[in-house]
Order: sequence, then structure tokens, then C-alpha cells
Amino acid sequence: MNYSGFNRFQPGSRYGLFYAAGLGWDLAQESFLKEQENWLDHLKLRATFGRTGNTNEGALGYYSWRASYGQDGNNGYSFGSEYAYVNSLVEKGLANIDATWEKGDKFNLGLDMTIWKGKLKLSAEYFRDQYFDLLQKRGSDIELIGIGYPTENICKNLYTGQELSLTYQDRWNNFNYFVTANASRMRTEVRYMNEVFQKYDWNRRTGMPVGQTFGYLADGLIQSQEEADKAPRLGGDLVQPGDVRLLDLNGDGLINIYDQTAIGNTDPILYYGATIGFNFEGIDFSMLLQGVTNRSYQQTDYSFGANGDAQGYDFLLGRWTPETAMSATYPRLSIGSDPTNTPYLNNSSYWTHSGNYLRIRNIELGYTLPFHITRKINVSSLRLFTNAQNLFTTTPYSRLDPEINANGAYPAQRIINFGVNIKL
Repeated sequence: MNYSGFNRFQPGSRYGLFYAAGLGWDLAQESFLKEQENWLDHLKLRATFGRTGNTNEGALGYYSWRASYGQDGNNGYSFGSEYAYVNSLVEKGLANIDATWEKGDKFNLGLDMTIWKGKLKLSAEYFRDQYFDLLQKRGSDIELIGIGYPTENICKNLYTGQELSLTYQDRWNNFNYFVTANASRMRTEVRYMNEVFQKYDWNRRTGMPVGQTFGYLADGLIQSQEEADKAPRLGGDLVQPGDVRLLDLNGDGLINIYDQTAIGNTDPILYYGATIGFNFEGIDFSMLLQGVTNRSYQQTDYSFGANGDAQGYDFLLGRWTPETAMSATYPRLSIGSDPTNTPYLNNSSYWTHSGNYLRIRNIELGYTLPFHITRKINVSSLRLFTNAQNLFTTTPYSRLDPEINANGAYPAQRIINFGVNIKL
């Protein structure tokens, strides 16, 4: 149990009680399974429940429960008198006197099993994490009084998932080996958020995965002037052949916020990995693989930068031209910022790409010289090795590092090492 206080909450709301408890039962120790002890080593059921808390200072604000005042930008100081003074002050946002801890109720159910004298190990988990009192600004409020509203403890999110890990290890004469595989599946859901009025069901954020990207659905590139003349426009922008074709979901002839919907993958994310290794007659080997599926992300790079002075990329060679209309992999290039063809000016499914990948995270091969050789040079152990990090990655979309997926971020490096370990 933990009873914590935070002085940036108003007195009366500063303290929160947080706790956790667990219960485990090793069935393999019970008399009704004694007959299975020749193959069953361990069989444990366990369950835990806990409540955690978070202050979320970034969303809370600095002592937001106290009204604050400041200059409105038009005030001046008088230096002709003995005391300087401010002509007027304005209120700097509404105070939130009820702000308190964000909370999470976390439930976990697990199974651990070991059989065949430790050769096979299994661990399975189910978790359900309900987060509530999350800080959020109300979307339904209007700033009629001209003052911004504070964040409030109103949002609810749900995280559920399963995890599985399997390990098998054995030996065949002097050959020792092991294999470990793991996978986890996670689904998230916005249970409640005070969002703005949404005219259509496809606009609603509530019920969608946490952090779900919203934008416009795209249907390839416009191929002719006739198609361009019939295409709905985004913000009245002139549409030309080679532009992204955006879908008008409500059929009003315009592309606007009422045509935005969830884009990208909404399925549960699946993470997986495996480690394999062996050692034999001084040779040792290990390899770690790691991957993810059911993940998507938005491309945010754009031609030659916001001002047209940045470095171009080779994928721009796939731009639309009348000659490459049917094979183009990028919209036409235009001067300036085109709302339809520029990723950072609108989110659309045209710029949505798979974030799936499988990567060899680490691989190592080594050889330890026999002792009868190393003792001749007065060392107790000498091992030669080579290893590599990020040696190989396979992904459906290779323009950016699928693990980092951020413009300007330095991608993961492929590193190859050779070395010697010596113990005197």
C-alpha cells in the first residue's frame, strides 16, 4: 500500500491511496498431482490486482487549482514615479479546483509451467488495465467567455492483452541448445472522452484504439482532367491530374472534417520474438529476432521541405507525370504547399503505411580455446567472437526505419564487431 500526496493538487485532493495484492498456487505440490511428478515439475496459477496513480504534470499545469493573472500584451510600465506598476491584469485561464491523480486498475492472470525436468517452460498471461480520471480538456465546451478551459479528470482508456512465452532447452551428448519464443497481443480502446459533437459515426473517436489516427480516405491518384473536374475539393483547393483522390464520405461535394475517419490499422498489435542458441566443443552461437505486426504509421515527409530548400529523396522519382500516370508511386510535384499532396497539411490513407517488421536484433558467434592451449600462454580463458546488431530487417515499407518511424530521427545502425575476451 502507498499513500502519496502531491502539492500541485488543491488541499483535499492531494493524496491518493494506491495498492497491489497477488495470490499464487503451485498445483504441482498438491497430493492429487503427485502421480504426475515424473514429468510435471511446476504448475502455478497466479493473479494480481493493483491500483496505480500518475500526476501527469504536463497536462495538469503549474498549480492549476489557483487562479492566475498576467499581462494582456498591451500593458505598460511607468518609470516616471517612485514605483513601477502594471496598468492592468487579465485572468490567465480558468482554475481547476478538482484536479487529482490519474488512476489505473490493473488485473493480471497468469500460468507458469515447467515439465520434463526443466526442459520445457511455459508462461502465459492475461491482463486488463482500466485507466480512469485521465486529464483531458473538454471538447464540448466553447470559449464563450474568452478564457481557455483547464484539463479535467474525465477520460477513460482500456488496455487488454495476452502474453505467451515458451522455452525449450536440452542437450545431445556435448551439444547444448535452447529455443525461446514469445508473443504478446494488445488491444486498446478509448472508453470515454469528452469529444466535440460528431455529425457522423465514422467521425467518432470514442470506442477507437487509443491514439488512433484520423484523416481522409484516399483512392489512388487522379489520372485525367475529367476526373479532376469531378473530384471534391479540400478547402476549395484546385485539383489537377496527379493529385491524391480523397473520398467524400458524406456526399456533399466537399472534403472537410465530416469526411475524416479512422485510417490505418485498428486491429490489436502483435509483438513477437525468438532467441535461439547452442554451444558445442567451445563454439557458441546465439541469435535474437524481434518483430511487430498489425501496426501502421503516417508518412510525414514532404518533397523538398516546407520552404522548398530541403534535400530531395529518391522516392520522388516515382512522381506522377502524364508519361508515368499508371505506374506513379507519388503524386505530382508542385510549387509550394499543396493541401491535397502534402502529408503534413492533411492526413490521408495515401500516406498511411505498414509499420510491420521483422529484425535480427542481435547475432553472435564465438569460439573459446581449449584450456590446454590457453594455459601455455598463462591465461585462464581466451574467446574469439564476432557479433552484429540490426543485421537484417524485412518490412513492407522500407522508406523509413519501421521501428523509429519518425522524420529526422536517426535510424538504427547496423553494427558489426570483432573481438577477443581474455581472462588472466
